[in-house]
Amino acid sequence: MKYLKKFNERLSPEVYKRAGSRLIGLDKEERGSKLYDYGNELEHGFYNIHFANTNSTIFTEKFTNPKVSSHVYSPNSTSGFRDLKSEQDIEDFVQDWYNGDSSLKIFFNFKFEMAKSAADYNKDFIKRYGDYTPFMICLELCEQSPGEFDEGLDITDVYDRYKYIGLYLQKSKSYYGIFADRKSALKFKRILPSLLEPELNKIYSVLSIIGAPVEDFEKIKEKINSVRVNHLYGEKTGFKKNWFDKPELTSSF
Repeated sequence: MKYLKKFNERLSPEVYKRAGSRLIGLDKEERGSKLYDYGNELEHGFYNIHFANTNSTIFTEKFTNPKVSSHVYSPNSTSGFRDLKSEQDIEDFVQDWYNGDSSLKIFFNFKFEMAKSAADYNKDFIKRYGDYTPFMICLELCEQSPGEFDEGLDITDVYDRYKYIGLYLQKSKSYYGIFADRKSALKFKRILPSLLEPELNKIYSVLSIIGAPVEDFEKIKEKINSVRVNHLYGEKTGFKKNWFDKPELTSSF
């Protein structure tokens, strides 16, 4: 007995997830799923999210591991959108806006991972689409619609005259979702600044090209930190299109 030691150290989330994956591979689905989900809960926490589209009933499931990607409208892209991966992408985006071909909006897609222990029919539904992106947050920098700029204004003049900085919640695709309770929405609000931090350099580059004052960049960061929790969750009562009919995510300032 003198060789035995007490082991009080908590294992890392990755250890639980690897063990869970092995059990799932051995056809021990229930045990493996619980273990995998526990690892995700330790690392990311869980969020209850309602799901809906125009062809199916709503269901509510647990999701985890939120990630974000950004894209903008692009008239020259076959998909209609493009990622902002390089400075050239950012310059093209600003030029498209100045030419009147696109709006000055950046869309942040939020992708979640469904819990392994979710109902099989819900998991199968998500698998048809490859991932789950329940909503986007749109950052609007200018109210002016494409093609409506006054002639003779340079790019900074246009921005100064028509700028409007706002954050809006929008559907991501034909299927969409929203947080099912205040607790989940509050948890997301708390990590939102850190999720969007890698995107701040892109936003700063856009503002630099159009000659925006540094105060506008600070205003955007303040808005990201001031998102209203009650705009992020909704009741499960049918096909809730009005989940996304709410005003700006933050107070007007």
